[in-house]
Amino acid sequence: MNEAIKITKGLEFDFQDLMRDVDLTHKFTLRDVLRACMDSKIPMEMLKPIVRCGYIEEYWEEAESKDFEKEDDGMEFLELYWMGDVDKIDEETKGWSGFEFHGVGVEEDGFRQAYAVEWSPMYKLADYPIEMKNEIYVSDWSGDNMKEGATVLFTPSITLINLIHSILWELSFLGSPAKRNMEIEEMMKTCNELDEAREDGTEDEITTPHEEVKKKMLNKFKED
Repeated sequence: MNEAIKITKGLEFDFQDLMRDVDLTHKFTLRDVLRACMDSKIPMEMLKPIVRCGYIEEYWEEAESKDFEKEDDGMEFLELYWMGDVDKIDEETKGWSGFEFHGVGVEEDGFRQAYAVEWSPMYKLADYPIEMKNEIYVSDWSGDNMKEGATVLFTPSITLINLIHSILWELSFLGSPAKRNMEIEEMMKTCNELDEAREDGTEDEITTPHEEVKKKMLNKFKED
């Protein structure tokens, strides 16, 4: 059995390391993961399709472009977690399972806020520690109504390739840093327009009725 691999500042992983379990007892950050990808012995043009992310160099450049700016919204660390679901579509029950990645806030009254990380620049995420959630969750959508999901206290293992892919998959949800910034700018522009429309009473002129949106979505699903 291969020894678990530690994500360190000096890690230079190769092809044979991708299927090794990550040593989760050794503390590491997002910067360490990005650095390991940059220093990998696997050529970058081969690594990017393997982990299904074409923006590794851009994320590293952004992480290094400024000093770490810790978010002031209460986020404490970054977290990988395993989840699955059971779904019934067209009379056939199917399922999905895998690792997800998000930010986690400081605990207050037994609750921790979850944070989407795909909207943040890398220099605001780079030095947060990455942890593995110590429970797994399976939801069940297979009946007429969603059943209560099951939570199991269990810390799953994760291979290096799954860890890298899961992190980069979430970070690249909006594309490259430049594409992400464009999406944020467009979203803020839309929000400002809605605020102005509410103030002058023209909101109905720039929003789409719920039934029309629903109709378009149903047609889209049928096409897919």
